[in-house]
Amino acid sequence: MINSRKILYIYNAPLQQVAGADRVNIRNGQLLSKTTHFIVNYEIRPAESNKVKTLYNLLRGYCCGIRKEIVSEIITIIKSESIEIVFLCSSKIGVMSRILSNIFPKIKIITFFHNIEKQYGDELLKTSYSIKNKFINRVIEKNEQYAISYSNFLITMNQRDNHLLSQLYNKNSDLILPLGFTDIYCKECYNSKFDDVDRKLNLLFVGSAFFANINGLTWFINKVFPHLHNVEINIIGKNMNQYFSSSENKLNNTSINVVGYVENLTEVYDNAHVVISPIFDGGGMKTKTAEAMMYGCPIIGTKEAFQGYDLDFKRIGALCNTAIDFISAINSIRKSREELVSKSQYARFMFLKYYETNALVNKVQHFIDCI
Repeated sequence: MINSRKILYIYNAPLQQVAGADRVNIRNGQLLSKTTHFIVNYEIRPAESNKVKTLYNLLRGYCCGIRKEIVSEIITIIKSESIEIVFLCSSKIGVMSRILSNIFPKIKIITFFHNIEKQYGDELLKTSYSIKNKFINRVIEKNEQYAISYSNFLITMNQRDNHLLSQLYNKNSDLILPLGFTDIYCKECYNSKFDDVDRKLNLLFVGSAFFANINGLTWFINKVFPHLHNVEINIIGKNMNQYFSSSENKLNNTSINVVGYVENLTEVYDNAHVVISPIFDGGGMKTKTAEAMMYGCPIIGTKEAFQGYDLDFKRIGALCNTAIDFISAINSIRKSREELVSKSQYARFMFLKYYETNALVNKVQHFIDCI
């Protein structure tokens, strides 16, 4: 039996309104804790809001909460705890791999990639260009380069990001670890919502106000929604009410309901017939896809929305990349209760089998055992 190692997991403190990256970081911590190894957790606390200090740290190549006192604390923990492996939550803190590999050359460093930051940053700048964003993006890219140069092992969430690593940096990931998280629904699919197929079809979009969500939903409302009948869209997400507003079209019997941030999403998903995900930009994997699967919701989404998920798209909903595709899929999916129930059950089944935390423990255990 391979001896247990001491692993230091360094991760960013979750935001008050937990974002997708936070959920992945939490999941990774849970995965590590379920292995046979001894885990020491270190949470990077957010610094006090101070523009001068923030700029100073960025000029030093520090971002995402990394600063001098954090570095000192981590070094002290590694010495006092005799750490053998360091697991960095993100390539955005890749500067730590450079610092730690120089001080502790025998330590093995693992870096997790939520996406490939160079590719993601380039997409962001196309729609949100500013000198500030360009500067911050450059610092993040530098951290990504450090992570690739100084880490012993790299983990990506899907093959697309692995290919980008190879393309942009001539490196391959050592492990593909898909997105997922611990099941909080813990019940069978809620099927009674599908009983009345003549009621308005409840389409659900969940996602905060960042560029890919705003662009995709704007496209959907302009290109798809006018051609639908007897449908309502519920838009849930932090600050989405700043970009979209509720409306009603009595002629088509359609409506848009913009709710904004909701803390507990269980009731929202329980009332939704179908989750829509018209996302065309981004990287990594989409947290909301796994979340919809957890709640047993059929999904109609783009290639980007399903990126990294090994699914039968017809069984879970539909893969759509054009307005005509979306219109056809939405009109088709409402025709029978049996079809909606079947897609709901498939979504829930695939989440539990492949994307729930416990389903990935053995994969992580084997990976660390072989280091």
